[in-house]
Amino acid sequence: MTTTTAPVVVGVAASTMDDDVLRFAVDAAERRGVPILLVHAYNPDYHAASPVIPENDRREVANQLLAETFDRFSKIAGDRVEILTLLAEGGTVGVLLRASSEASLLVLRRRDISALGRVFTGSIISGVAARAACPVAMVPAGWHAGEARGRIVVGIDETAISAEALDLGFDLAHVRGARLTVLHAWRAPTFYDDVIFARTSEQSWREAARLRLEETVAPWVQRHGDVTVDVVVEYERPATALARASAESDVLVVGRRTRPLPRGVALGSVTGALIRTTACPLVVAPLAGDAEPTAAEGTS
Repeated sequence: MTTTTAPVVVGVAASTMDDDVLRFAVDAAERRGVPILLVHAYNPDYHAASPVIPENDRREVANQLLAETFDRFSKIAGDRVEILTLLAEGGTVGVLLRASSEASLLVLRRRDISALGRVFTGSIISGVAARAACPVAMVPAGWHAGEARGRIVVGIDETAISAEALDLGFDLAHVRGARLTVLHAWRAPTFYDDVIFARTSEQSWREAARLRLEETVAPWVQRHGDVTVDVVVEYERPATALARASAESDVLVVGRRTRPLPRGVALGSVTGALIRTTACPLVVAPLAGDAEPTAAEGTS
């Protein structure tokens, strides 16, 4: 991977983080040879949920949360990785976006929560992933770090190839000694088109699409001769095919499709669905130069 001293930033939420999320971050930092920076957003002006609790008490709780998370990380990391902490004032999204500008990777925990809770938590994850300056890894609750599959998957849209996603996928496969699957999926949008296409054109489409994809990834294959690459084309809805592939993968990588827009629109519908459904960590690779971290961001 590219040599860097930029830390792996971990967004520390108010809820308890799974040990496997911690292990994912430690592994990523150790492979990069960089420290971990634990970041917790603290908003001293936020009184809507607890107007009677003094500001000093809330700050003390925030510091205690960081200290407890530091201790848990230290037990897992040992002497392998340096652990740093940062209690930053501001809304969660804004704080994490600012941290992403000096990070090599930003790690977030994805909880399996109720539909109502998903509205609020999902907006934080989507808001960060859509605008961060570095790749964002979302680790699902229940994922187990010790169950290595030896496989990295990169999801590719033929109409908008993400060079950043391919760079990251090949780098991950190289440092992990894993196989790389480059996966493209598409399906006719309506029932009648689907039936007709499946009967008349599916096989020829598969062959043509695979050839185009092999030509597209050829420069990466040449640069990474030590990585075994499988090019796969599926006649399936992209979110369904990629979520299914994630069950047999160590990491799933997708690219951010366009310039940052409000409320995570830049992620697109496929990545938006994957944030909720992947069985392995999902990494969103930003487009070069498209991040817009802003000090004025106040989303909590």
